[in-house]
Amino acid sequence: MKNLHHKRLPDWETFDRITFEVVPRYKTSGLSGDEWRQHVEITFWHKGEAIVTAGARDMQSALLLAGAKYLENQGPIPNEVIKLDETLCDQPSCVRTAEGRFRIKEEFSERGFKLHADESRYHDSYRQFCKKHVRRGDCSREDSDDNYEALDAATPGDSTNVEESPAGVAAVSVDSPDDIAAAVASLAREVKP
Repeated sequence: MKNLHHKRLPDWETFDRITFEVVPRYKTSGLSGDEWRQHVEITFWHKGEAIVTAGARDMQSALLLAGAKYLENQGPIPNEVIKLDETLCDQPSCVRTAEGRFRIKEEFSERGFKLHADESRYHDSYRQFCKKHVRRGDCSREDSDDNYEALDAATPGDSTNVEESPAGVAAVSVDSPDDIAAAVASLAREVKP
């Protein structure tokens, strides 16, 4: 078998949660007096672990600082993130241990074009999932049950997922093609929150 390369999902994120928290403290000083002060603690998380923290004097400054800190930690990716991804499920934000690895049969570009086999002739790519996320579905070209070959005992049939979120469906009925635009506009007004 070729060397195995762990390939991230296309929607992988370095950070899956960013929190902003006002942290108060009671400052004491014999020179300038005592008073309550606070700062805003920014924490960047990956799979339940705090990876990067930063502080700012107020929320506005924290919001502005967060963008810079985010970009600063995109390259190189923090070692803590890489270490977590070695054993955890590849589903974004999932904190469970991966229980099954799956070789990707055919790889595709970000735009959905099939990559030529020569582009991966020296390695096989795989992804890993916990029991909940082991079933991938049939929507994606690359991240789908049919495009994975189980390398371990876990299969899509072993999924423990009980959550579903059915896609919404709307239908309009018209007597003439000229009525389609008005029917769609009427439907759009009805479904607005």
